[in-house]
Amino acid sequence: METLNEENEENEEKKMNILKQKEGIVKILETLLNECKDNKQILDTYYENLNKYIHLIQTSVIFLSTVSAFIQGISSQIVISSTFSFIINLVISTYISLTLSLSKFYKLDETKEHIHNIRNKYSDFHNQIKYSIDRLKPWDIIGYVNDNNLNLKVKEWNEIYKNFEVEYKRIIKIKQQLFLEYEKVLDSRKRFHYEKIIMNDNIKNDCDFKKIKKKEKKVKDDEEKNNV
Repeated sequence: METLNEENEENEEKKMNILKQKEGIVKILETLLNECKDNKQILDTYYENLNKYIHLIQTSVIFLSTVSAFIQGISSQIVISSTFSFIINLVISTYISLTLSLSKFYKLDETKEHIHNIRNKYSDFHNQIKYSIDRLKPWDIIGYVNDNNLNLKVKEWNEIYKNFEVEYKRIIKIKQQLFLEYEKVLDSRKRFHYEKIIMNDNIKNDCDFKKIKKKEKKVKDDEEKNNV
């Protein structure tokens, strides 16, 4: 009887050890995931902002080029002051030249492409971490590790834990590279700027969500009163 109790205690200790190690791994991975999510969100906001400016520049150039061509074309059909036509075309050509030069000087297209590539790397990294977390979920299922398969599962878990030690080094190396690229394209001033934008958006979305819920509750209460 005493031997049986000792064996049960030993089995429970093995199960508890697996559970603790599993929770430790998940905590590490979730911490990494949250850190990367914050950076990814800032990159997304920065990319959207760049894309908006580039789109605005391209649209304005196309529009004004069309206006310039229209003025030149219509001047042969109706009387338009040559001075007026000259000034308008000069203003448009100067604007287009200046805008495209500034866009090229600040490397907006190159920066946008670079940000896009970093975002993709972050997305791939997220998926890798999520996959690692998902692989551990079966170990949360009650009965997944039981007295009948304990020895087999202990052996399987030890292999997983050993592989994770190797995998973690690789993950940290990828994280280091991503964070380095992230800090190169976004200095502290820019990061603070976009963090503030995101924070304000989150506050606004939270307020909007509460307003929607409040309205839904009011509608539901009104329906209940009408049904009475």
